[in-house]
Order: sequence, then C-alpha cells, then structure tokens
Amino acid sequence: MKHATLGLGSLAATLLFLVGCGGSSDGPGTISVTVQGQYEKRVLSGAGFSPALTTLPTRYAYAQVVNSTSGRVEAAGTLGADGTRTFAVTKGITFFVALYASTEVPVSGSGGGFYFYGGVKKALPASTYASAEAFNLIPTWYATSADSAANSSGSLTLRALDSTGEAGAFAIADQLTTFALGMRSLEPTLQLPELYTFWNSGTTATTYPAVALTTGGSAVLKQGAALGGRAIFQHEVRYAGPAAADRGADAYNDSVLLEACARLLFADDSFAYTNGTFGQIIRRDNDNGFVAPGDASEPAIAFVGGFSSFLSAAFRNDPSSYEMPAGGGLPTVFRLDQHTGFTPTGGGEFYAGSVARTLWGIWKNAAIFNGSQAGLGTLWSTTIPTTAFQGYEYGNTPLACYPTYLTGLRRLAGPAAGIAILDELTLENVGNGTDPTSGLYLNGTTLWRLPAVPFVDSGSFPTYAAGWSFDWNQAQAFRFSHIGGVRTLTLSTPGPGLVLELFDSVGLVRLTTASSSGNGVISLPSLPAGTYVVRVRVDPYVTYPNGTINYNLSVN
Repeated sequence: MKHATLGLGSLAATLLFLVGCGGSSDGPGTISVTVQGQYEKRVLSGAGFSPALTTLPTRYAYAQVVNSTSGRVEAAGTLGADGTRTFAVTKGITFFVALYASTEVPVSGSGGGFYFYGGVKKALPASTYASAEAFNLIPTWYATSADSAANSSGSLTLRALDSTGEAGAFAIADQLTTFALGMRSLEPTLQLPELYTFWNSGTTATTYPAVALTTGGSAVLKQGAALGGRAIFQHEVRYAGPAAADRGADAYNDSVLLEACARLLFADDSFAYTNGTFGQIIRRDNDNGFVAPGDASEPAIAFVGGFSSFLSAAFRNDPSSYEMPAGGGLPTVFRLDQHTGFTPTGGGEFYAGSVARTLWGIWKNAAIFNGSQAGLGTLWSTTIPTTAFQGYEYGNTPLACYPTYLTGLRRLAGPAAGIAILDELTLENVGNGTDPTSGLYLNGTTLWRLPAVPFVDSGSFPTYAAGWSFDWNQAQAFRFSHIGGVRTLTLSTPGPGLVLELFDSVGLVRLTTASSSGNGVISLPSLPAGTYVVRVRVDPYVTYPNGTINYNLSVN
C-alpha cells in the first residue's frame, strides 16, 4: 500500500455517494459491500470542453473501507477494470469508503503481480527525497463517501466530482491506466517504472517524467523490495481549478497526458537492468525535450517527439492532439491524419510533426497494417534492439533517428508493404525525394558528414536569446570508421557553451562540453573498432545572445 492511511476527520472531502443496502446479510459477522468508483470528466475536442459531463469508472484505483469511529481500515484493495470491487465489512459498524487517484494495472494472465503503478499527488514535487517511504507519504488525491451503516449487504457508488476539483486527478490517473494497458498490449513482460503525477496549485506546466532522486541527488529513488523495488518517476501536469476558464488545465487533455507518459519510455533510468544499473526503455540520442511539430529539429530529437506524439494518438485511437490556452477558449488542434499547417522543407525526418503523421499513416494504411494491434506491435518492436538489430536499424546504428528506425521497419513490415510505406513518407517529404532507408541516403550527407579520420572541422551555429532550442541548424554530426585503438576528440569555442558527443552502434559513448572557459575533450585510449558518430551541438541549457557561436573540432 503506497498511500498514507486516512484517519478521523477525513470526511471533509466527502463527495457524491449513492448507496443501496438492500438484500440479505452475509452472515453473523460480515456483510458484502460492492464499491463502484467513478469520476466526472469534460471531454475535450476541437470545439473545446464539452458542456455536459461524462461519467467514467476509476479503473484499477485503490480503495479503503474505513471505520468511521476508530479510523481503522476494515478492508482495502485495487478496483477492477470496471472500477468495482466487493469488500467484506464487519457487520454493525459505521464506515466510509476512501478512493484514491491511483492505478495498479495487473500483469497479463493469472500469475499475479502488477505491470504498472502510478498515482496523482496533491503537492509540489521536490528535487530529492529522504526515502521511498517519505515519498509515499506525500498526499494522493482522494474522494470519500459519507458514512454508511453496515447493516446488510449492498453496493456503494463513489463519484469524484468535477465541481469540487477531485475529478481532474482521477482523469489523470485514468490516462496513466490507458498508457499502461497500451504498453502491456505491446510488451507484456516489460517492467515499467512507477510514475507519479503532481497536480496542484503551483504546477503551472505539464512536464516530462524524470526519475526521482534520493538525498544528495546522485542515486535513483526506488521502492523497497516488498513494494516491487521499481524506480520512482515524477512529473507535473498543468493545474487549474474547476471554475477556471481552462477547466482543470491539462487534467482532461488526454493527448497531452499520454504524450507525457510516452516520454517515460525515453527517460534516463526508465529501464532497470538485472545487474542493478539503469538505461532507457527506448534509445534516445538527444535530450528528452520538447520540439514543436512544425520546427526543423535535430533528427534524433525529432524522432523522440514524433514517436511520443504518435503513441499518444495510437493509444487513444484518435489522430487529434490539443493545446488548451490558459485563458480558455478553443484549443489549438494538430491532426496526424492531415498534411497541412507546415511545409517539411529539407526532409520530414527533421520534423516531429512529420514523423508522427507518417507513423500514423503507416499504421492506418490498409496496405500496411490497417490500424491493427499487430501492426502497432511491429511499430513498437522496431525500437527494440534485439528485434531491430541489423545494420543501420534502430538497435544497431551510430545515430538513432527516423531514417534508421524506418530501415528496421521496412524489413519487419515485409517487402509487400515497402511501396505503401514510401508513399506515406512522401506525403511529409521524408527523405526529401530519396528513400531514407536506402544506401544512397544513409551513405550520403543528409544526416551526417563523412570525413576520414583524422580530421578537423570548423563552423558556426545560430543562437537565440529567447531560450533553449534543438533546431536542425544548431547541430552537426560526423560519421567515421575507426580501426581500433586511441582516439581523441577536442572541441573549442569562444562562446558560452557547446556539447560534444560520441555515439557507437548502441548509443552514447561519452559526452562533454566546451565553452570560452575551456575545451571539451573526449580521450579514449582503447576505443573498439567500429562506426561512430561525433556530434557538435548548441547546449540548450546555456543562455545565449541572438547571433552565432563558432566551433573548432578535431578528431585524432
């Protein structure tokens, strides 16, 4: 149990309840109470929030039956997929039911255990935590019924209301459930970390998940072995009260919530290896940052953004995503089934929006996957290194981006789907007129320059005072072959800061930074033979003026 137990005085949060206690008693000692958890929701569409409320079950939420007199928890457990569970309650007591905005999605089959655990915290996140126990004591949003007398068996429906604000937390928790069920259908044995959303006054923006850290900030915060031992991740969702013009902000915006959940897959420390170390569930060769759908971006981060957007749409089976303005009014709508709004000049592989749209088109195309679950499984499997393992596929490439993903997808989808896949890519100019999975493209200079080592290079990137960005023209990659042995990479710049990275066929080998105060050097005395990519890019977390930043690179 990962919630603080409710004590006396909890009835201040009482919400709507409906109770029927007809029927016969179960026996001299107990009665049966079937709890139905529900929450109210305002559905978001291109027309804004629906005026009418929809009532939905609180799937896999945690519930407690609490003795109103003593505060003792008489019974507790996770509700089912329909939001119900029957509890045995001591006859004759007065009780109430507490329902938490949490989810515990079970594993597939009858083996027992949980596939995913998450919840919605009524607080602001901290940078570090003393222990997992301290983290678990942070309040979770909940709803409580009024008192009921345990005289005879019956049912109790507890509904979290939109008008009092709690419904938004349950809406968030329900999308955590949607995400977990979607992932369980794709990879039933994948062990997802725990994910907690902080939604409260003061969470002003929806952020992507990051691992929680222990005191000192150097170690991953994990549950104890008795609670599964998984890493704990946290993020924020933009908050607004129930009377605000934007109606709970992002709490009812399923597209944003599921895209944030999808970013968990790319997050550092999201994958736990058996030796106790951590990695990423999906390889990520850039930051886990936001890029606008219509902005030309560095190709690795364009893929991260596009794949996350696609997965959000696929799990909802809805091509539309929404951005709700803080002042209310109509949302901005981005549709994956329409090829309008921006022009992917130079190649759609550099635009997160084009990546998402073509993935949606490939999935829905009747000649390829026809929107099937099996097809979605293939699109997922193309990110798995043991499946996409051949040269220049996503699990075996010196730069993980959309063209290398597509190289694996073409093989896994089969030759009959090849022409239809290329037709979908053409709609968003992926490859800019060249098959992006061909040798002509992969051995060309669109993704990278192709120098022979040793080499030197110099150049410049634009910088912007407005803030961080990951633009296509703010990075330069170089692919080279190495015969084994010593290799030294040196980056110098007179500006505020640049990033120097070295990648091999499975991901990042080493990273350093350079600035006017010192060079960035990667010195490797025994680098194995292979194909590598070195990339220079603007550091998105350094402040720049509007202008340019120069660099000098040597690879010896």
